[in-house]
Amino acid sequence: MYVLFIGKYFKYSSKKKILLLLPFLYLLLLAAFRHESMGTDYEEYIYWFETYLETKEMRYNVGWKAVTILATFISNNYYALGLVTSLLILSIVFYVISTQKGSRYWYLSFIVYIFNPYLYIQSNFNIMRQGASMVIVLLAFYLLSKNKTWRSMLLIVFAATFHTSAIFMLVLPIIKKIKFTKRILLFLGTCSLILSLILKDSSLIMTLGSILGYDKYAFYEDTMFNFALYKFFIYAVIFLLCYYYDRIFDSGKKKFYGNVFILSLCFLEIVLVNDIAYRVYLYFATLHVILVPSIVRYAAVKFSRSIAILIKTVVVAYYVVFFSAFWVTTILNNDTSYFPYLHYWKMLR
Repeated sequence: MYVLFIGKYFKYSSKKKILLLLPFLYLLLLAAFRHESMGTDYEEYIYWFETYLETKEMRYNVGWKAVTILATFISNNYYALGLVTSLLILSIVFYVISTQKGSRYWYLSFIVYIFNPYLYIQSNFNIMRQGASMVIVLLAFYLLSKNKTWRSMLLIVFAATFHTSAIFMLVLPIIKKIKFTKRILLFLGTCSLILSLILKDSSLIMTLGSILGYDKYAFYEDTMFNFALYKFFIYAVIFLLCYYYDRIFDSGKKKFYGNVFILSLCFLEIVLVNDIAYRVYLYFATLHVILVPSIVRYAAVKFSRSIAILIKTVVVAYYVVFFSAFWVTTILNNDTSYFPYLHYWKMLR
């Protein structure tokens, strides 16, 4: 509500950006200064942070090594690692949101980022290495949308120095070059549907992962979102966007955004059967910070006011339900080590 208020009612963009900064500062403090047990991956990152302090030995890719080394220059307390990582992640997200056109839609970007638990919570509390990689890809996508292709590609390669899976996102410049049409996207959506039916369990993805040398695939099963109702909803969105494609996406940048969004949902449906393959989709999910508000804004001017309100309501409801379901499920499974709210609640008790 706060972000919606400043986006809609404050006239001057400079004041809007300053006011938008406040919730990001809160998110930074919440993520940076937390207990070392919050986040299973975070515990390992702290181990290597402390190992580097003692022996100068370090695991992981060069980008994450640089973040760890920088943190040791700030302090020998592990808080420095959380601070540097979350500052990198949240500063990029803030920059991308605050530079988007249509400030009255900033609140949707904020909702996407907060209510997708893999973005703010997981990226800042658990999968921090991939979280940093994801937002660098987000910045690369932002530059690509402004036709800065080479800079964008260099940033994606740089993101891969944090987490090698980011290299997959070099597909973005290729998507931008391809002239997709409604028929092509409908065909790809149908192919995604067929593949999702063939890959109704994770066995084929696990086999493929083993062949490619990714042994971890053998230990990951399907995601918690691999159920019929969720998949039906995603396919409904895919085919509705394809049906109204020419009406909503009527220019170059709009088409690029529409293509990436539709293709990301097609990819999502395929990888739902394997949790570690789903981690690759998270790069696309991060792009939704830009894509979802933009597509809602494009659709709002093409349909009646009541339809526009309905679209916004459905988007907000989807993310609220998505977050709530994830939160409840993880608590029931007692898998809550990276949930800040539960942790601080226990501290208060």
